[in-house]
Amino acid sequence: MNRIIFFLPILLLISASNAMAASFKKCDGDSSKKQKWNVDQIRVEINTTSYPENWRTRIKDAIRIVNTNPSPFWINTVERGGGVGRHNGQNEIYYAHIDKLGLASTWSYCYWLPIFGWEWGIDEVDVILDASPTSLNGTPYPDWTLSELKSRNWKYGGSKNMAESVFVHEFGHLLGLKHVNSEYNIMGDAEDHMITQNGKTRSYFGEDASWGARQLYGTQSSAFRDLSVSHFRYTGVDGEYSEHERTRALENSSGSWVEAPKYGRNPDRSVNELIYGVDLGDRIRFEYTVENNGKQTENNVRGGIYISTNDWISTSDRRISTHTWSSIAAQGAAYTFTYEITIPNDLDQGRVYYVGYIIDDNNRGPEKIGNNNAAYVPVLIN
Repeated sequence: MNRIIFFLPILLLISASNAMAASFKKCDGDSSKKQKWNVDQIRVEINTTSYPENWRTRIKDAIRIVNTNPSPFWINTVERGGGVGRHNGQNEIYYAHIDKLGLASTWSYCYWLPIFGWEWGIDEVDVILDASPTSLNGTPYPDWTLSELKSRNWKYGGSKNMAESVFVHEFGHLLGLKHVNSEYNIMGDAEDHMITQNGKTRSYFGEDASWGARQLYGTQSSAFRDLSVSHFRYTGVDGEYSEHERTRALENSSGSWVEAPKYGRNPDRSVNELIYGVDLGDRIRFEYTVENNGKQTENNVRGGIYISTNDWISTSDRRISTHTWSSIAAQGAAYTFTYEITIPNDLDQGRVYYVGYIIDDNNRGPEKIGNNNAAYVPVLIN
């Protein structure tokens, strides 16, 4: 689905991935028999033999991220030492040497009984993280980090892989969600599904998974509003998984919009992430991905473009322009769009700036999560 909306003097191009892309395992191939828990709360046991306290804290953080969705389903946690077992009636979280980053071993049932009819559901899920992901299918791979600092994350020039992203993905499987390869979402490329602000990066559940949780367990009765924006976007298919990359800065070249020159860092190496080179006075289109992670359509939402000297985008930064979304549906489809501005002539040449976008920048009302409304694209003024 593609839509083009004009806001004079700014052109905003909006493209939505396939709506309602969340995927589910089905009993007997019947979409009305989605495999799920037949209760609204379950308990998982975090194995203390596998994970020391700092790891257990981050696992609980990942579960808190998954629990913050508009369905009534809830994951409770306990800590327990000792051994673990497969299909032992306990939902266990532990590490082992496996041939993938993470695994959600799921036991479910699907059968038909005379008189009673079909019975289906999930019995047990064990979530396992690879104990030493230094090699994945023979390919060198970074070890884990529990840090939120983007400087530690290999997606931002660091050398470590963020464990939280993999846990959030696997806990999506625990709910009953399958992989999705048709849009930007946590059940695809989880390592590039993040919110990054002020030098820190965190995983999040996102619109597609939130919509999927509602299809499995219904919608909670309490208020749940949450808009977010990210500087990652959907770029294609990798088997069962979606592929994601950073959003871009586009320049006009002979009538076509193409990616601006990009660098892995600035000349003095103080910024070690993707940077685009632009000139003063250039007309540049910046990409961002907006999601409605709540339970209702949001109408008349204002968004604004800001220029900052750091990667903490806020309304105290220099505002360049605003526009209004007529509506943003909570339909399981992330929107990646471009916003065209003129690079101000009074910026310092040779300096890195962060061209940010804030959704709901006039703060219309309370949201469930308040720190996921901004994203940035770094630029180096030539």
